[in-house]
Amino acid sequence: MTLLRRQLESKLEDDCVEHALEYGVDSIKLDRAKRSWPDRLFDTPDQPWFVEFKRKGETPRKQQLARLDKLRARGYRVSVIDDSDVFEAEFRLFCLVPSLR
Repeated sequence: MTLLRRQLESKLEDDCVEHALEYGVDSIKLDRAKRSWPDRLFDTPDQPWFVEFKRKGETPRKQQLARLDKLRARGYRVSVIDDSDVFEAEFRLFCLVPSLR
């Protein structure tokens, strides 16, 4: 992974984490814990929300897709985010608009 790519993904992740914190939603970083796990786990009101951050237009690797599918099959909310606007829309849906859940 190139330094530029890592910086772009980390900038997106940092911006999204900051957005969540503005609403009192904490998260923990998971990607260092075990390969193929999503990048972050957000402590949203109803249930945990796993988020994998990707550079614009990129998709998760095969192992990551398998892990994300397994988490979804267990009933967890899982998103792959490559844009802060998409994160903010999903965040509003999962965290701020309980009547839409």
